[in-house]
Amino acid sequence: MVLRPVLTLEIIWRWYDANTMLVLGYGNTMPLTLAATSHCYLIWDILVEGEYPAVIHLPLVKYREMVRISFWADFYSERSAAEKLETPILEKEANFLNMPVDELLMLMEAAIHVKAKPLTDLIIAFGRSIIMGTTPATWFRLKIACNLPPEMREKLIREGVTMEGMKQIIKEMEDYEMCESESDSDSDSDSNTV
Repeated sequence: MVLRPVLTLEIIWRWYDANTMLVLGYGNTMPLTLAATSHCYLIWDILVEGEYPAVIHLPLVKYREMVRISFWADFYSERSAAEKLETPILEKEANFLNMPVDELLMLMEAAIHVKAKPLTDLIIAFGRSIIMGTTPATWFRLKIACNLPPEMREKLIREGVTMEGMKQIIKEMEDYEMCESESDSDSDSDSNTV
């Protein structure tokens, strides 16, 4: 985990005095906000390393996505640490992310590019909750394959997705497949012995 320096008064004053503008894809511009600075680590790194330039070029980020990232950063700044731990996705965040899938993916791509990790994590959690909360018929329409047995799927929903949890699910899935293949081979050998 990379720790970012705390915003000091000197840094804030130098940044605010510079009136920094973001130049985005297709030549659109927008002013840089303090919340976007503190939650988008790419912007933070550019400001610190570039001696506070008047213009920051982000040609891979479109205007609409940067406006959404800035809106999220303003809201995220207002949440307390306890609230962030207690509720992974608030209703306001779910409403904010309620958009067509292609727009959600473009927002995620922009969030990854500007290194807004909390927003990227939120989008991933939101997508996981949608997929895990839908029926197999919906997966089929979205062309998503979920080969987990229902009890493992419920366990994954209940415990959340972690690297250790995924390793355990994969191990259980391998054991499950081995049991099924052994029972299939037993039934085949039983039919051959008759």
